[in-house]
Order: sequence, then C-alpha cells, then structure tokens
Amino acid sequence: MISIAFLSILAFSLIVYGAFLAFTLRFRPRREARIDLGSRFPRVSILKPMKNLVDDITANLESYFTLDYPNYELIFGLDSLDDASLPVIRSLGGRFPEIPVSIVTTGHSDEQNPKIFKLARMEASAAGELFWVTDANTRVAADTLNRLVREYQRSSAHVVFSPIRGTGSRSLPSLMENMSLNLFTSGNIITAWKAFRQQIIVGKSMLIEKAALGHFGGFSYFSAFLAEDFVIGEAFENGGFTLSCDCTWIDNVNRTTTFAGFFRRMARWAKLRLRLKPVFYVLEVFLNPVALSLALPLLFPAAGWLALAGVWSCKIVIELSSYLVLSHGEKEPRSNLLMLPVAVILKDFILLVVYFVPFFSRTLVWQGGSIAIGRRTRIGGPREILALEGS
Repeated sequence: MISIAFLSILAFSLIVYGAFLAFTLRFRPRREARIDLGSRFPRVSILKPMKNLVDDITANLESYFTLDYPNYELIFGLDSLDDASLPVIRSLGGRFPEIPVSIVTTGHSDEQNPKIFKLARMEASAAGELFWVTDANTRVAADTLNRLVREYQRSSAHVVFSPIRGTGSRSLPSLMENMSLNLFTSGNIITAWKAFRQQIIVGKSMLIEKAALGHFGGFSYFSAFLAEDFVIGEAFENGGFTLSCDCTWIDNVNRTTTFAGFFRRMARWAKLRLRLKPVFYVLEVFLNPVALSLALPLLFPAAGWLALAGVWSCKIVIELSSYLVLSHGEKEPRSNLLMLPVAVILKDFILLVVYFVPFFSRTLVWQGGSIAIGRRTRIGGPREILALEGS
C-alpha cells in the first residue's frame, strides 16, 4: 500500500511538471506581423529601480530606449548618485536624446521594501497615465510596450502581468536558475492563471494603471511587504480591479550566477512562498520527482534503480523541452545542451536542501540589508530581526 501511494505521488509530480510544460508551450512567446493601437497611445512612465550593475546592463537598458512605442518616458531610481549604474544610464541618455529620461535619488530603507521605497519616490516624477515597472536585469523586444498597452486597452485591465523567461546562461548555476525560472516559476504561474484563474504576479514586469494605483494611495501602500508583487495582485483583485496575463514574455538576463548566488536567491523566494501560502509551500516537497525518486531503490529492490533512471530521464526531457522553447537561441551557447542533464539533477537536489531553509530562518539579505519577514512577508525593522529569529 505504501509503495502504491508513493508511486502515485511520484507520478503526480511528473504530471504537474508536464502540465507546466504544456501551458508554457500553449502560451509560448510568439511574434506578430503588426500590432494596431489605432491613434490611442497613452503616456507610459517606465519605472526602473536600480541597484549597482547586473549582467549585460547596457544591452538590457538599451532595449528600453529603443521601444517602438511613441509616447513614453524612462525614470530611474537610484539610492544615490554613487550607484555604479549611473554612467551607463547617462551614456544611453546621450545616445538616445529623443527619449525623456529622469534620474531620481531615493535613498534606501531597511525598514520598508527597498523596491517599493524607490517606486514611491519615483512615482512623484512620473507623468504617465500608465506605470510600467521593470527590473534592471530584464530585456525586451521593441514591440513589447505596444503589446502590453494593446492588452490594457483590449481587456480594460488595471494591471497587465508579463511572465519571465531566463536567458543568457554562461555558467552551470545560471543555467540552473534560468531553468527553474522558466519551468517551475513561469510554468507554474501560467498554469495557475490559465487553468485555475489564480492571478499570481511576479514583479519583474508590471504595467499598472496610475488611477487604479491611486485608489490605494500609490506604491507606498505596499511598502510593508517584501513580496510586493504578490500583494499588489492580491490587493487589486480584492479591490475589484481587473488583472490580465496576455503572455507578453520578458527576458530575465542571467549569465554569471554562482552556486552561492543561486542558493541565496532560491532560499529567498522559498521564504516568501512559505509566508504567503504556507499550506501550498509544505506540499511543494511533492513537486521534486528527482529527490523523491531516491526512495525507489529502497521500496523496489529489484527494479528501483531502473525506475529512478526513468524518472530522471522524464524530468530531463521536460526541462529540455522548456529550455528549447524559451531560452535556446543566439543568447545561449550550445554547450548548455550538454550541461543541461547535470544541471537538472543538481538543481533539484539543491532545491531539496533549499526547501527546508524557510522553516529555520525568517531573515534574508536583499539589496545590501538584512530584512526580517513575518506572515504575508510583512517586514520587521532591525529590532525585530533577532526577535523573529529567536521565536
């Protein structure tokens, strides 16, 4: 009976990943010959909170200077004018003088969400009726803003969310992180949106109507929560506003992540998920078929190792399919295909270790500061960090 139950769980785990892949394939990035917005081009303020340099920052930012949308401005939020990204921003501003650019020095807060802290101060300088919040490590096609605005107009949505695909892998850890982002994160979220009407948002790209945001008093309303993207989606949905996911994909460029960086980022996201959806997070342990399959040789001495090889092969094929659809191309070296089987297995073993981290720690290091989080990722100040860790 135990063996049958375990096999059922293992089969379910693979089926779930198959569903993630199926929805990713169904809503994969596509190109269209023409995007018609008529004569209506609402002013868009692109808000980019910045913190030092990221992989390929010049190419990433340049993609926002070369959008084919006729009515937008770029606003960059920096802790101070000493930020290493400032020379890149000024250089691009000089190359594209026709694009309105503003630089806002915001300072930094350890007691509020650092990203929201910046956005709340950038908001005052924004002239657009739409805000497009994007991270520094994202890159977009020239027609991306056209697509997002078209969806905003078509659906009368107040928030338009974009799924993220990890690209540019040049190291084994960066390949592992990009694969996790593409299948587990984006595949999971698209499946939630399209199959279960669960409107989950990841904040690397959010097009937000300014008037709707004003209903909450602006970005500062969300400053007490570290998972601001999830809370924004939840608040807008509960407030009766419309959200849309039209699958206009955004590239997340990640080339040089180290094993330590991969572990820290996965652990940070795991801590957020546990505080947001504790029941679902506990059940995530059943969504790691590679780790679960280690029990097969114990349960089935005769055929356990063969079954284990079968499970690993299925997971590798699923992840390879996701990789070929989302990431493989000019931005990815062919050697990644050779590394991919190792990356899949090693990634899932590391994620098994990561899974247990949030049960023992409520603090994380992000943007240079230590932040303690509680229920729904509510942020505690410096005094609360030790109290939370000791509780």
